[in-house]
Order: sequence, then structure tokens, then C-alpha cells
Amino acid sequence: MQNKIKTLELIKNIFEKPLLFVFLYILTIPIFAIFYYCFTELSQFEFTDSLYFSVVTITTLGYGDITPKIDITKFLASSEAILGIVLVGLFLNSLSYTISFRATQKEKD
Repeated sequence: MQNKIKTLELIKNIFEKPLLFVFLYILTIPIFAIFYYCFTELSQFEFTDSLYFSVVTITTLGYGDITPKIDITKFLASSEAILGIVLVGLFLNSLSYTISFRATQKEKD
């Protein structure tokens, strides 16, 4: 029972830090760019093109000027797009939690 309480407190502490999710979102871009550059057909481009493709993918813009051709790149691009959506959702959830927590603290004071 104590372990469950500690785990719940840890999760609560994570969700009180919206900047953590911003950091993870920004960190994801160069990590996937390295994957694209090293392990896929995008390595025929310069690294800046892989970085550009990563930004376009995580933001789900999908301009279409660079498109994945092999299965691993399609899987990586799909994973990055889903991860980007999840991180934005977690950021917004964390931000709303923090704002509502501060509002309730002001009401108590």
C-alpha cells in the first residue's frame, strides 16, 4: 500500500511540471533526426534535412516535400507524430493542473 502511495505522489509531482514536457518535446526532435539520418534513406540528405523532417513530423504539419520510402522510416515517422501528440496533450494537462492547483491555493489563503 505504501508503494502505491509513493508511486501516485511521484506521478503527481511529474504532472506539476509542464516545462518537463516542453523539454521532452524539444529533445525528441533531434533524437528522431539522428535516427532518420543514420538508419534510413533520409541519410542521402544532409542532417539539416533530417532535422527539418523531424520538426515537420512531430508537429504533424506533413508538407510532403520529404516522404519516407522504406518501412522503418514510415514506422519512425508515425511513432514521432503520435509521440508529439501525446507530449502536447501531457503538457496541456500538466499546465491546466498547475493553474487549477494555484487557483485553489489562492482561495485557501
